[in-house]
Amino acid sequence: MNGNGTHREMKYTIDGKTFYQLPLSLGQGEHLIKALRGVDLGALTDVSALSALLGANLPHALACVLIPDGVTRRDFLAMLDTPSFVEEQAALLHAETTIETITQVITDFFDSNPLAMLVDTLTPLASGIGNPLSRMMNSKNSTPSYAEETPQNGIALEPT
Repeated sequence: MNGNGTHREMKYTIDGKTFYQLPLSLGQGEHLIKALRGVDLGALTDVSALSALLGANLPHALACVLIPDGVTRRDFLAMLDTPSFVEEQAALLHAETTIETITQVITDFFDSNPLAMLVDTLTPLASGIGNPLSRMMNSKNSTPSYAEETPQNGIALEPT
């Protein structure tokens, strides 16, 4: 277990490894925003639409929300700051995650993080950051680049 037993945990086995999903933390949200750069979130209607919208970004998004067994969320956030960890996790998830598991992960994500709540939470954050966040989210470069140096706060404000 990942040491966060106070929240509802969803458990998945992928390639013989156990992963957990918890309600999204602020730190995970920052990394997820980076992974979703260039995705039109306004077109979200259901799990199928989300999977289609994410495309090549899906493994990176999964890497931001699936916590490996035995890792605390705090340690996981530190790991997400390491580009090689994100790329390694994304590659594993891309190669080994079944469509059934992807659908379950996405469904569980929205069960734990209702879309209305996410919008209400992220809107003030986006307003505080201003136009750089809009540019980042609407960048034509749809595949995130984790190989570059990430600022200390974990959010790259300029599209790469």
